[in-house]
Amino acid sequence: MQTDRGSRMQLRPQHRPASDQSPPLLDAHLHPAPSFSAAAHGSANLRLFLNSASPSDWPLISEAASESAAGAAAAEIVPFFGIHPWAVSSQPVTDAAVQTAGDNLAEHLLRHRLACIGEAGLDRSPAHIASFDAQLRLLKMQLALAADTARPISLHCVRAWGPLLNLLRRFGTPATSPVASISASGPPPRFRFMLHAFYGPAELAAEAVRLGGWISLSEKSFRNPAKSASVIRAVPADRLLIETDFSASSSADPAHLQILENNYNVVSEIRNTSPERLRTAVWNNGKIFTDGEASRQRET
Repeated sequence: MQTDRGSRMQLRPQHRPASDQSPPLLDAHLHPAPSFSAAAHGSANLRLFLNSASPSDWPLISEAASESAAGAAAAEIVPFFGIHPWAVSSQPVTDAAVQTAGDNLAEHLLRHRLACIGEAGLDRSPAHIASFDAQLRLLKMQLALAADTARPISLHCVRAWGPLLNLLRRFGTPATSPVASISASGPPPRFRFMLHAFYGPAELAAEAVRLGGWISLSEKSFRNPAKSASVIRAVPADRLLIETDFSASSSADPAHLQILENNYNVVSEIRNTSPERLRTAVWNNGKIFTDGEASRQRET
């Protein structure tokens, strides 16, 4: 989750409006504003991974997902329920509290067929380091639930890559090849995670992919063009996702859609492909990420 919605990337091509014939569009990570409306008029070719910032968001996200499933929403909404590190108190967390949180999370996952976990993660920035021990305990619970239920998880990480990778190595299934590919290594892994708004070195992205991860890019990923271009080119085509990390007022928020389309344009230029081809590829990647068991059945 970004703190500065007003900041803009340095790599910015001219905005290209989408036509009615454009391929479907996926936003792999965004949040609902308090007034979020799923039923607003908009594009049917839009899929949103709607993430919680705290358990207080869960009822709103659950309602939006139900409207989507009933065909009353402007977009397909995939609900993500999780406990964000920023929502974790600096007070010690008890075993009973972790158990209760896990039970509540599991209950929300069971309400929706494609529900995922997120936003979860670790944050050791100065503003959140006091809660780091509690963050670790709650993240371990969420990762274990993701592994047990084969529900994907969207992860936030700030200044805590070492601890996060250690946990992912515990739950993930390393691929045999140095740079994993779904097409090369068979069906999607049961334990699936994304590193959202990724901003790190290519080596870190490669290790995450090896452990069963997807790499999701947002405006934050483009803030250092010299660094980001090499990382964006290095992400395997079948593990790439694109997001806004935007707080949207509806499923048809024009500001959100403009940022999303612009992010696709930036990545397509860096990867030397067309925005339309990239949209199709990322859409398929998102389907595999959320519908892993169905994809597994199709490939076996």
